[in-house]
Amino acid sequence: MTTHPIGLLLEAFVALLLMVTVGYCFVLNRKLARLRSHHAELREVVAQLNTATFAAQAAIAGLKETTLEADRTLSDRLKTAAMLSDQLGALPSAGERPGGGRPKQPAAPHSSSAGAPREASPKATDTPLERFRATTDRREIERRLDNLKKAS
Repeated sequence: MTTHPIGLLLEAFVALLLMVTVGYCFVLNRKLARLRSHHAELREVVAQLNTATFAAQAAIAGLKETTLEADRTLSDRLKTAAMLSDQLGALPSAGERPGGGRPKQPAAPHSSSAGAPREASPKATDTPLERFRATTDRREIERRLDNLKKAS
């Protein structure tokens, strides 16, 4: 029974390779266990991300609806403002009469009340709108229109 030294060396080499393989399997097993534990955490993170994505989609839909509503409201307000601007532009400036020119001041009476100006009596042909235009200040009209805009 003679043992050959080369055969013994080969068996030692194979044994060494088996020990390296067992060591590598041990390290690989630890890595797989860690990966499995992280897999559960990863699954939880993915579920949270999915929930957040659905919430974001709902928020985007709400923002789109709000934007459309704001656009409609702004469009309506711009139309109203343009209409009021046209109406305001058609009104004469303060102190002007629809017939043109400034209103004539009544002549000072020759009596003792010379310092107090008299109010002009409305003509029978004046309409309420003409009396309103003649007596209302343009800024007062603008203030009233602004109040109407704010109220609506």
